[in-house]
Amino acid sequence: MKKTKIGIIGTGSTVSIGTFHADALAQMKNVALTGIYNRNLERSKAFIAEHNLKYTVACTTYEELLDTVDGIIICTPSNVHTTFILKAIQAKKAILAEKPIVTTYSDCSLILEALEIEPVFNMVGYDLRFSNQILALRRLIKEKMGKIYNLSITYGGLRLANAYIPFEWRMDKEESGFGALQDFGSHILDIAHYACGITITEVSCTTQTHISLRPIGFKGKSKVENDDSTVITAVGEQGELCSFHLSRVGFDEFSLKVNGEGGLIKLSLRNNFIDYLPKQKDGGYESTIKRISTEEQIFMTDLIYAQDMAFIEGIQGKNVAVCNFKEACYIQRILDKAEESSVEKRAIRI
Repeated sequence: MKKTKIGIIGTGSTVSIGTFHADALAQMKNVALTGIYNRNLERSKAFIAEHNLKYTVACTTYEELLDTVDGIIICTPSNVHTTFILKAIQAKKAILAEKPIVTTYSDCSLILEALEIEPVFNMVGYDLRFSNQILALRRLIKEKMGKIYNLSITYGGLRLANAYIPFEWRMDKEESGFGALQDFGSHILDIAHYACGITITEVSCTTQTHISLRPIGFKGKSKVENDDSTVITAVGEQGELCSFHLSRVGFDEFSLKVNGEGGLIKLSLRNNFIDYLPKQKDGGYESTIKRISTEEQIFMTDLIYAQDMAFIEGIQGKNVAVCNFKEACYIQRILDKAEESSVEKRAIRI
């Protein structure tokens, strides 16, 4: 069988999402990681050596990478996604772009218009969609919930809680957009829409930068330009009330609660189960929680493997459930409105 040829653009200067992709692709049959492109050629060469990629070429230009592949995985900062995406569409290559798709919604029209001319397979890396718990949540909501009343999600990370971590691109608003709002908020908005079926119509957002200065150079300090923590409240088109709390300086898991006509569902991605307390549509809650087991997964590693497998299958013409660019642009529109809300300090209609 002919191998599907993949290229990766962007190898990372701090935490490299490209590493997860390279490791995932290495486990797949009939898939070849044929090229790596980074604006720093030596980083590409180092990435290839670190991952023992014997048959992978360090490309000197993006165009060289596009000439050697069937599809590309874009792992660069989001502010340069648009250029790389448009060139890949023009070259008729399949695209998996890491989230968020762009840093401003205004770029979305350029991407969607290009896809109308050349409809290549496209997806954005919302890997939480491939969590067994999220998939079980989606099924349970469709089968049992009925009308949703409330949704609450908390998500974040611990690494940047260390104030001695130097200034990096994630703290540069020009490169990354907003901080926790973009990084973690994009994920939770995708889950609210994909798993819970909520279409947000109004958003209110408050952001805070807790560690305002970061080390840079030998003894210097640089001002952090985006948020460490964000609180979003939102209203869905069916009257659902949503609250999302995001932080890159202290939350260590993804946790979710959703309730409605059919009961209450709770989950944490630390666990291999979800808890469901049933409720009669017009009555009260039952007395016993039903624990629904899910197959164990290694966070990020297994999710990105499943995501990348969907990318390969999409390239091969199979029907796969992914977040396409149109859906990702819907998420970006909400992120832009949330940013507007945080600046104007008022609720914004979508």
